[in-house]
Amino acid sequence: MRYYGEESKSDYEKEKEFIEKKRLAVAKKLSSIEHPNLLRIEKIKNANMCHHEITERDIKIGNRYCILENFCGENFCDVIRKFGPLVPPIAVKLFIQVLDVLSFVSQQGINHPNLRPECIMVNRKGVVKVDGFLDYPSMTAKYTNYICIDNYASPEKLDSNNIDVPSNIFSLGSVMFFVLTGFPPFSGSTPGSIIERIKYKDPVSLKKIVCNIGDLDDIVMKALSKNTADRFDSFDQFQQALLQLNL
Repeated sequence: MRYYGEESKSDYEKEKEFIEKKRLAVAKKLSSIEHPNLLRIEKIKNANMCHHEITERDIKIGNRYCILENFCGENFCDVIRKFGPLVPPIAVKLFIQVLDVLSFVSQQGINHPNLRPECIMVNRKGVVKVDGFLDYPSMTAKYTNYICIDNYASPEKLDSNNIDVPSNIFSLGSVMFFVLTGFPPFSGSTPGSIIERIKYKDPVSLKKIVCNIGDLDDIVMKALSKNTADRFDSFDQFQQALLQLNL
């Protein structure tokens, strides 16, 4: 969501190479771990050796492809578009799974770079899979003066592209708000207005929008605190708060 000036091609190439190396390192680490709610990278193959295996969901990094597991589900954005906002008890069950995998992956030294509704999928059985761990900032945004709108970014990510646990907790709070209401907590007609709301405005209370929300409103608002110290200390603490709800 930030505006960048022109930089030399050499700077572009250097940063592109740095990001690609980082993505590949994360991909290799992800391919070595398993979690029931992580969209698994089954293998990483040279691009000229696996054309017959490639699907639209697989991810290209340099001259390699990350082959993802086949999961029959829809992302949260499509689910809400088709069926409308989720009732609190169902939303809580899904986000308990999301927090479980985010905690697990964070313990491996990986935090999600771009957490948003499109990165979280669910199937008909209610099983959640989280994707998008390789979605590092687009080089197009930085070197073409293109302004990318991210309604789910944390205030500190807007300032420094920070993607640590507190930043992820804020983004997940934003996604929860979206799933419960059908719209993000911070929106506007221009990128600048969205940035201003994320950094300086409080979201509307869910109690004014969602029936029978109970204490879930307090949990989401805590996750959306502007000050990182006022948010949950960890994914596990966030998850425990959801587990203790009586909806």
